[in-house]
Parts: sequence; C-alpha cells; structure tokens
Amino acid sequence: MTSHIKQQEIWNSTAERTLFVAASLVVHTPKAMSKLLLTTSFLLLLLPLFAQQEPVSIQIIPDEYAQIHHEGEVALLQMKFREALSHFKKVLKKFLIFSPALRSSGDVYELMGELEEASTYYVKALENSPNFSRALYFECGKIYYQCGKYTQALKYFEQFDSLKTVPATMFAYNGLEERKVEESYYAQLENNLRSCRSATDSLQFLNIGEVVNLGGGINTGANEYFPYLTNDGNTMYFTSKKDEDADENLFMATRPRGDWKSAEPVSDFNTSQNEGMVTMVRDGRRLFFTACQRTEVLGTCDIWEAVTDGRQITEAGPVNGYANSGSWESQASISCDGNTLYFASNREGGLGGTDIWVSSANVDGRWGQPTNLGSNINTTGDEEAPFITNDGKVLYFSSTGHLGLGEQDIFVSRLQVNGSWSFARNLGMPVNSAYRELGIFLTADGKSGYFSSNRKGGHGGMDIYKFDLPNQLSSDPITYVEGYVRDSITHVPVPCTVMAKHRLPIKTDDEGRFFLCLKANDTLDVEIRADDYHIV
Repeated sequence: MTSHIKQQEIWNSTAERTLFVAASLVVHTPKAMSKLLLTTSFLLLLLPLFAQQEPVSIQIIPDEYAQIHHEGEVALLQMKFREALSHFKKVLKKFLIFSPALRSSGDVYELMGELEEASTYYVKALENSPNFSRALYFECGKIYYQCGKYTQALKYFEQFDSLKTVPATMFAYNGLEERKVEESYYAQLENNLRSCRSATDSLQFLNIGEVVNLGGGINTGANEYFPYLTNDGNTMYFTSKKDEDADENLFMATRPRGDWKSAEPVSDFNTSQNEGMVTMVRDGRRLFFTACQRTEVLGTCDIWEAVTDGRQITEAGPVNGYANSGSWESQASISCDGNTLYFASNREGGLGGTDIWVSSANVDGRWGQPTNLGSNINTTGDEEAPFITNDGKVLYFSSTGHLGLGEQDIFVSRLQVNGSWSFARNLGMPVNSAYRELGIFLTADGKSGYFSSNRKGGHGGMDIYKFDLPNQLSSDPITYVEGYVRDSITHVPVPCTVMAKHRLPIKTDDEGRFFLCLKANDTLDVEIRADDYHIV
C-alpha cells in the first residue's frame, strides 16, 4: 500500500465566508482509491447550480458532528472499516444529505468489497448534491460497471463526459489535485465508454460457470500463479513466491489418478534469482520461461528457452534475436507451432506501463523485431500475462488499464480479418472479481481454463482456480502433427528440412522428428529436403 498527502482547496463563492484548505489523503489499495477530507471546526456542503450559475447554498454542520466525521476518516485511514462506517452514519442520521459523509460511507463499502452498497451511497451523494464532485460521476460509472450494471455505468460515464466544459469553480471540490484526478479519468474515459457499450452489446462471456479452487495440493498460504498444463492435462507448471522476501520459483505438480499431488520445485532448474511463467510449444519439447538477474540477462528480466523431456528442463539460455532488450521482458506465450512469441515488456515505444508485444521467428530461428499490439490491447496501465490460443486467433491477457471489476482483470481480444486485434473485452464474473486476476491458461483440448486470483475464500495470497470453458470462448480446433524422417533401410534418423506450404522451413531434431499445428480437416502438403537422399 502506498499513500501520499495532497492539498485540496474547497471553493466558496460567498464572499463573507472564509475559504479553508483540507488535507486529503489518497490511499491506493487493491480495491479502491479513497479520498478522505480532514476538516477543521465545520464542513461546508456547496451546491452551485449549473443552469443558473449563482452563488451556492451552504449547509453547515456543528463542530460536534464535524468531529465525528473526522474520527470516521481517521478510522478509515487505519482500515477500521466498521468503526469508520459507524461514525459516518451517526452524521448521516442527523444530516441525511451531507455528501462528504455519503461519499465516505461509499468508500468504506467499496474497500470492504460491498460494491452494491457503495454504489448506493455514491449515487445518493450526487443526487443530493449534483455539483459536489465532477470526479464522482466517473467513480459512479466505474462501480456500476464492477457490479455488472453496464447501462447505469454508461449513463454516469456519459454524464462525466458532458460535464467536461463546465467551469471547475461550479463544483465543490475543484482544487489542483482534484483537477489532476479528473484529467486522469478523462484519459481513461474513451476506453471505459467502449467497454460499457461492448458489454451491453454482447454479454456472452457472463455464462462461465463456477470457478473452483484447485485445493491444497497446489495452493498454499503463499502466492501461486501463471499455471501451464501439458497436453495430457496431468502435469502442471506454475510460479510460486513463498513470501515477500523470497524469489519466484517454478513448481511442478502431477495428478496420476485425478487428484493433484503436492507440488514440488522443478529439480535442477531454480536459482536464487527469479524464474517464472512457463509456456511450451504444443509438442511438449521446447519451453520458454522468464529469467531474471542472471549474468546473460540484458534487462531486469528476459525470456529464455530450454528443452524438456517431461521430467527435467535442460539447455536453458536466452532466446536469440530481438525479443529481449535492455528493458523488462517477461511472461511469454508461444504459438502452437512455436513460430510466434507474445510477451509483456516495458520497453520503449509502448503506450505506458507494461504492454503486450509480439515477435515472429525468422527462417534462421532468430526472433524478429517485436511489434506492439496497439491501443485495442494496450493502455497507459499494465497489460501482462498474455495467452494465445492454439489457432492464433484469440488472445487473453491481464490488465490494470482497461475498465475492470477489481485491481486487475482478465480480458480477451480476437484477431480480425485485417490482421488487427479487436477492442479488449472483460471476461466478467465469475472469472474476474473485485480482487486481482492474473495469468489465464486454456487446456490443449479447449475444455478448461485456469487462472490465478487473490479473492476471498482461498488458501491465502494468489491461488490457482479452474473453470469449464463455454463454447463462446473456444478457439477453432487444431490437429497436432508429429512426424519422423528416417533412413528406409537402417531406420536411422535423418537430419533434413521439412517444407510445408505457407510455413517456415522446419529442421528435424536429433531423432529426425518434426512438429506442426494444422487446422482441423486441413490438407498437409510437405516436401522433405535431405542431402544425399532420394525422397519417396
């Protein structure tokens, strides 16, 4: 939790009244930002009228109740939510339309995750005092969105938009810091309006069924996140951070008879630095992961690759080419055939925070210059943990910048005919919640999804959850093709190049093996090129 003190000037158009400055503490929490006004001997409720633009009427509350409100603010700062609420409601019992107490009560309910109650108090504050705070219109829109009430959310966002040209002096809260908050809200407004309209047009993502915690074999009181399952669904890799002082390590769990056995650190792989987020080519042999603070790392973290036989991970090293830079690169997702790499980075050229980038493999196997996925995916916030489906047409990722239900939500975007990505859509409840959701993964058979969340009811910290995937979120079916090229007489593997139409050349491995991902019912035409051999 971080906080900072700011000063907020309260405007009063009545000449004989004395202006006062209130200290306002902005507390950033996992669920909300609470604006707390610490006042002196009395509080002023200022009600200017937009249409007439006349001096405002003023409600004065006695010192006794100003002190009660102040005690509520102190309790809220100390995260004593019920105590704070008790103080605010004492004030409201006597002064029903006192907007500072209404808004503070809404703050308490939002921090407690009781969003419906929070919206009730926020709306009452505006209904009783339409000019109390311009920013509160935006905040009402956001909390209605979090409640799944997209029509009401759109209404308040549009009202906030319509007030843009109204002079700041027509609002009770109009100081420099309040205006900075409004500016940040207006920067988010266009995407929020698009999110609301998208949600009202299409609610198909809200039919995801129950999400289930994977239980004590996987989850602990620490943080478990970034799940990845092998094709058969019986082995899971995930990242774990046991406490705030620990480094991130890669863990593995198996379920030989249906139930997950207790996870263990991957042997001979983890170091005293951070390792995290595994992704594999669907052949199960080539693996990508995040490596941090190692000698060969260009920035703070880079994307590395390795080979695996299902038991051990070996031959680890940085990916070749331009995927890594002197910045932070992490959380890769590799395409089905291993030729396209999606990842998160804060490198130059992004839209702000961490963005999702994509790099394609060249003929020589090196990764080309990455491309930013653009404003339909990336925002001034943080976009991370991408997951690309087998067909390469659906991208999932986590974001703090798009309009969400909590601190960080999971979003989905689809590849358009023109090669661009559609505007990101929130997956909605029950996958997303008022808490943090991160790192979605869909199984090879397209039937299940896995993700992490720190929502209530888990084992502690981030836990891994599972849900059944509805048809609306499924990708096109894919066929995995694995072939071997061998000498027709000795049956010895032959090193060669496999040429397939519209694909990069594929070099066979030491076993003469090659791997392809094909659309279901597609036709495969291949040509084998090998020195000193006649191919039949």
